[in-house]
Amino acid sequence: MEYQATFGIDCGVSYGFGLKSPDYEKREEIVIADDNMNAIIAATKKAIHFSRDYLSNPQNDFTTVTLLELYDSKRGLINQKEVLEKAGFTGIKRFEWSEDKLVIKCHMLEHLLPVVFKSAPDK
Repeated sequence: MEYQATFGIDCGVSYGFGLKSPDYEKREEIVIADDNMNAIIAATKKAIHFSRDYLSNPQNDFTTVTLLELYDSKRGLINQKEVLEKAGFTGIKRFEWSEDKLVIKCHMLEHLLPVVFKSAPDK
């Protein structure tokens, strides 16, 4: 089934080298899943990807992605917390709750660490 996910991305934007300003973007994505639980999992994977791809907000050094809304194929709004609780979960690793919505934060240093490890010489 197709699900419609809406993400709120609190990030930064750069207009030149060394210049970064705060930004906020709403992004809608289609998620394919068999059921509501798997749709939430697929949406959180996209949220992780966005948190690592967008620049961090210079005011707090985080890229924060919130799963604002998740709709099923019949345009019914899915209650994220309720679906997880029915499946026996209290949350998802690395995600926090904010007003019954899943939120992930990626610190500026997390953006830099993969570059450090990729550029390290092989032994």
